Amino acid sequence: MYEKRESNYFFTGFALSFFAYIFLRAVLDYSYVVFVADVFSYQGYQASELGLNYIYSWLGYIFVVVFVPVKLRKPSDFFCSLFVASYLAPLSSLYGISGWSATPFVISCASFFFIFFVSGSRVIKSVRFPLVREGEKVGLYVSLFFVAVLLVWFVISGAIFNINFNLSTVYDYREVNSGMIDVGFFSYLNNWVYKIFSIYLIFWAAKNKKNKMLFVFIFFQVVMFGVSTHKSVLFYPLVVLFVYYYFSRYSGLFIYPFMLGVVVSLSLACYIFWADILIPSMFIRRVFYVPAFLTYQYWDFFEFNSFVYWSNSFLSSFIDYPYHDRITKMIGFYMDSLASVNNGFVSSGYSHAGYWGVFIYSFLISLVLVFVNSLVRRKEDLWISVAILAVPLRELILSSDLPTTLLTHGLLVALLMIFLVRGEDVRS
Repeated sequence: MYEKRESNYFFTGFALSFFAYIFLRAVLDYSYVVFVADVFSYQGYQASELGLNYIYSWLGYIFVVVFVPVKLRKPSDFFCSLFVASYLAPLSSLYGISGWSATPFVISCASFFFIFFVSGSRVIKSVRFPLVREGEKVGLYVSLFFVAVLLVWFVISGAIFNINFNLSTVYDYREVNSGMIDVGFFSYLNNWVYKIFSIYLIFWAAKNKKNKMLFVFIFFQVVMFGVSTHKSVLFYPLVVLFVYYYFSRYSGLFIYPFMLGVVVSLSLACYIFWADILIPSMFIRRVFYVPAFLTYQYWDFFEFNSFVYWSNSFLSSFIDYPYHDRITKMIGFYMDSLASVNNGFVSSGYSHAGYWGVFIYSFLISLVLVFVNSLVRRKEDLWISVAILAVPLRELILSSDLPTTLLTHGLLVALLMIFLVRGEDVRS
């Protein structure tokens, strides 16, 4: 009887998951043709006549979707869902509709399969790490301390007096405020607080039903948005609260691609019915198609120019850096822009060592996921790990090099926090 229930749930869950990913890809395709390629064609977004590329893009995407985990059982399951819904779905859409090369999409799919199989493999055995005594309390105090330090720093630096809550004018304040607060060690600490310590406090308050403290911690996060002027900081609390309230009751991962599909649909409706460009530009072009588009820019640039081989970081003493400016600026110049253009680990890995760079990064990410999987022994630890890792992992997939994600964007700090606050397995 139990096996039959499990089997029924699997097929029901698989059907929901499959539908959610297909729904996401379909609305992305439609939004690209109707909105992105039409309004932003001057930026290089193209829509060619649909042909074999479009069919191949769907076949490749469906093949990947079949392997995406249906339920959240370990942190690596969340990573796989995040990778496919946030990155492979728009990348496959752009490949199919634009008529561009299949190589970036194929290599990205290969990276997914490598990470999926290695991180979930039993060949690499999980290690049982010792527990930290009263680790949850220590994690709480550490998080409170660093949040307090940052808020005091906002006052000392004077940035608090340049606070701005207007979403439409954030870029008018960002450079000035960044010059005030991103100084020395604080250039790292700021990101750690926004993405890790403050997020953990919000999760802790929600889990323990400390509603007044939850309100205070969210207020602190809003203040951080006003000073940093990074819009993403404002939405982090929504991510952590959704993770807690949904995954504490359900385990189906279909909700993530389905909700993304709903966001895309509603954003496109704003353009179709009210001729609004700001909302769909933010939630369709910026969230989905900019990372996919920049993947192609990275690929095009390094197809004909020298790889970097980490000569801009830990191998700088052994290898000469081949360019006059950093990678992100070189891609900007290639696009006739002065912007600093970031992209995720697939593009960054390719920029360093071609296909081997993507393979190396995929292997290292697999090891990180194996480590996190080993730390999670309780359902509560699973929720905590997903809440804390959601932002750094998204940065890793869409907009950051692996070393930068580990340090600047707090992935290493997130791993230490999960190690610190996890509890004892009740089954042991």
